[in-house]
Amino acid sequence: MNYVPLHLHTHYSLFDGIGTPEEYTNRAVSLSMPAIAITDHGTLSGHREFYRTAKEKGIKPILGLEGYMCADISDTRDKSEREGQQDLVYNHIILLAKNQKGLENLNKISEIAWTDGFFKKPRFDFSILEKYKEGIIVSSACPSSVLVKALEEEEFALAKKYISWFKDNFGSDYYIEVMPHNKPEINRYLIDLADEFKIKVIVTPDCHHVDESQRDIQEFKLLMNTHAKIVKDVTYAKAAKSPTMMNRLDLLYGNDRQMTFKDFNIHLLSYEEIKRDMEAQGIFREDIYSNTVALAESVSDYDIKDGLDLLPAQYKNPDEELANLALAGLEKKRLILIGLVMISMSKD
Repeated sequence: MNYVPLHLHTHYSLFDGIGTPEEYTNRAVSLSMPAIAITDHGTLSGHREFYRTAKEKGIKPILGLEGYMCADISDTRDKSEREGQQDLVYNHIILLAKNQKGLENLNKISEIAWTDGFFKKPRFDFSILEKYKEGIIVSSACPSSVLVKALEEEEFALAKKYISWFKDNFGSDYYIEVMPHNKPEINRYLIDLADEFKIKVIVTPDCHHVDESQRDIQEFKLLMNTHAKIVKDVTYAKAAKSPTMMNRLDLLYGNDRQMTFKDFNIHLLSYEEIKRDMEAQGIFREDIYSNTVALAESVSDYDIKDGLDLLPAQYKNPDEELANLALAGLEKKRLILIGLVMISMSKD
């Protein structure tokens, strides 16, 4: 038995991940994984390198996005103006390109998120997702998703409303996702709802680094990303006496800090590791693993072209033409004499 990791955050995700596509695919090969997905937070910038690397290693690449979704991209109220977990600036959602059309639509959704929808993060809303849904696979995502937020507050009617919307729009390409670091009761709620709506359940780790050796570095990046504050009256000299780096960080920033990865396994888990963590929560279903493989098998290859000249204009002598443009601009601003002196000095 095996499974397919679908929550992969690479170093392209800035402070969210540190592993390179090559590091992740090398580990996937060592674990005999048939496929692997890239779902960086808010960006598709790692797609091309990830695709090339995975293909070279014989791993099926699945191109995706952990997107920032909101009810309405025109809603730009600040966090201080919002109330409760159902009124956040954005929630997380997993989108995977099922085929070439899906990849085109994923690119379009990302483009809109970074232009029309940007507020704090590159956001898109339900109407945008509905418009560009063709070829897209949706997974319910992590504890920051609309579905989990509803379940945390035991808003079961609202949770069912979300599930109905996604199932109506995506059919069998909508999956409900459980994770090892979800609260056990949340995973049970998710499985019960999936069974009620006859939706396939998948399991995947929230993967921010490649293996255990990168855990401390990832914690450093999380501290930077969340602007963690040093505990009052604690000095580096005192912390330096601690036996491990994570112990030092606990002393410097508090072992009850708002966000930490120290208690979670968020590296690229093997099948044995993820199965162990799920069974520790009392979840023994084998279909949650096989469903991830079936999802991967439903994804077709993409037409990723190399060597394309995508510049909007061609220049026969770019250095000369750039110099002429610069001089014309200086002349327009009546700075031509200063510009000529500077050019002369640079030649000397």
